[in-house]
Order: sequence, then structure tokens, then C-alpha cells
Amino acid sequence: MISVLIIVLAVGIWGAIHSILASLTVKDLLENKFGLLYHQYYRLIYVIFSALSFCGVLAAVIFLPDKHFYTIPLPWIIITGIIQLAGVGLVMYSLHQTGTMIFLGFSQAVKPGFENKTVPFITDGAFNYIRHPIYTGSFLLIWFLPFMSQNILAFNIAATVYIFIGVIFEERKLEIEFGEQYREYKRHTPKFIPFLKR
Repeated sequence: MISVLIIVLAVGIWGAIHSILASLTVKDLLENKFGLLYHQYYRLIYVIFSALSFCGVLAAVIFLPDKHFYTIPLPWIIITGIIQLAGVGLVMYSLHQTGTMIFLGFSQAVKPGFENKTVPFITDGAFNYIRHPIYTGSFLLIWFLPFMSQNILAFNIAATVYIFIGVIFEERKLEIEFGEQYREYKRHTPKFIPFLKR
């Protein structure tokens, strides 16, 4: 039980820091203080920090005392593997659509003048069917693991709750950035599951 509490707390702390650093308030503060440097390096530093700090969460899942629940046997493990591959493919395709190097912050950091370019509003490809294909792909990856344990379940539940809460704030930012264009897109495009409105 202690392991579960630590993992949930770790995800909560990571998620809170992640959300605060991505908030418009912090971004405006950094932009006013650092100007061009903010536009060039914020995204890259943010991604690196998020990835490194997330390693601490994963370490808790891996190394804390755990309890095995089940392992999916053949042939069903093949099905879950295919679903997971579909999830990875959806994440990679969605990143490709948004621009992987832009998402990671490399383009802004290394291409002179790129930091001043406006990121386009994407509604085709995977985004034509769901508003958050990267999160949908992530759900497929974590919830269709061929095995389950106490620690993994705690992480999956905490991460899923965080994503659902985080999407609320993310969409508020997108409405501020893209206005009625995003609100119209939101009215006609499901959040996570194709063909399921809202």
C-alpha cells in the first residue's frame, strides 16, 4: 500500500510541476524576463526537464515493492501487443503531424528565426478523428500491457486521471490561442475516442 501511495504522489507532483511550467502565467513571466531566449529554448528545456523528472516516477514503479496481478497468456498477448503497437503508431504519427522537432523544441533552438513562427492549427490526419491522439495512443500503450501489477495499476490510474484533468487546462489554452476556430473544432471532434462526441 505504501508503494501505491508513493507512486500516486509522485505522479501528482510531476503532473503539478509539468502543468505549472506549461501554464500561460509562467510562460508570460518567462517571456517578459528572457524575451528571445524564452522563444528559442523554453520548449527544449521544458521537454528535457519533464523527461528527466519522469524517470523518477518510473523508478518508483519499477523499484518499489510490488505485487503481481496477472500475465496475459497466448494467444491473447498477441492481440494486446497489436493494440499497443497501434498506440505507439498513433503517438508517432500525431507527433509527425505536429512536427516532432517542433514538439521537442529542437527547431526553435537551432533554426534562426524559427522561434517567431506561428505553430499551425492542425485538424487533419489523426486530429480529424480525435482532438488528442497522442493521449489516446498513450492510453492504448499503458492499459494494454501484457502484464499487470500493483505498481503499474497505481501508475496507470494516476496518469489517466492526470491526463483527463490536464486536458481541461490544455484546451482552455488552445481556446485562448485559436479562439472560435478551436471551439468549432471542439464541437465537432471527439476528445479521445473516434465517433464518440465530447
